[in-house]
Amino acid sequence: MYPFVSVVMNTLRDGAAFDRALASYQAQQRVRLQLIVSTVPDDPAVAKTLAAGAQVIVGPAGIYAQLNRALPLVEGDWFAYASGNDYAAPDKLVTEASCCKKAGAGVCYSAYVQVYDGKSLLVSFPVYSYRRHLQGNFVSDCSMMSAGLLKKYGPFRTRFKNKAFWDFWLRVAEGEGERAFTRNPRSTWFYCVTRSSRHQRRKRDPAWRREEDDSVRMVLEAHRA
Repeated sequence: MYPFVSVVMNTLRDGAAFDRALASYQAQQRVRLQLIVSTVPDDPAVAKTLAAGAQVIVGPAGIYAQLNRALPLVEGDWFAYASGNDYAAPDKLVTEASCCKKAGAGVCYSAYVQVYDGKSLLVSFPVYSYRRHLQGNFVSDCSMMSAGLLKKYGPFRTRFKNKAFWDFWLRVAEGEGERAFTRNPRSTWFYCVTRSSRHQRRKRDPAWRREEDDSVRMVLEAHRA
């Protein structure tokens, strides 16, 4: 029986990038897919999502506000977040669910390919270590997790702003142990970066960088207490 995977895809007027992202998840192989797109009311993605036969939920913008708003709709045994800017290999979901089952883990984090300025770079990660995880987040937002972990540790804590996924993963590690995580060294998705991407704009904005630093301190204070 194919694994039943729910994907929540956030988008905010991503245009052609969203079209590619949507198509890549609709093309997932050997899974039962529930695709939920979370966006704002005036986004053309609403009509595109409905035309594709997927679910859509609308409301105010904000990465974690949009994600949390969609969580009550999740029905699958497995869950993954997706960005409307990025796209997945056709076997992403089945590969990661299979890795979790083989390892007896609840989370699978994969390598990915970063695409920027016409160049591609493979980005991979170490074997899981909680101590190392406290030094910085290396479990990507787009990782696979069991729906049980999502229900137990969700929703995402918006007070940590852009570091809310890091906080979530650390809570999973603290509650379930390091063996809850397994690594897939093969890339399963494509992280598409432009000069207008959020993390590129953050680098050029001192106030935004200070906000990021504050969020890091908040996470570490919460998990080193």
